Amino acid sequence: VDLWPALKSLEGVPLLALRGELSDLLSEATFRRMGEEVKGLETVTVPGVGHAPTLEEPLALEAIAKLLARVARG
Repeated sequence: VDLWPALKSLEGVPLLALRGELSDLLSEATFRRMGEEVKGLETVTVPGVGHAPTLEEPLALEAIAKLLARVARG
């Protein structure tokens, strides 16, 4: 199944994608492509963690705060 069209359909929506640096499910190359394919998608890799970083990781919290501020500004 080709999910790229579905992801691209989200362009214009404030988006944040978090990836754990040590993920064995989402490759760095695919994650990078996500950021290239979808305008406005912010991608953040959290170092030293597996596939799904917790929302308590400082880098993840910072990225979430930036996304919320961007949404609040409209």
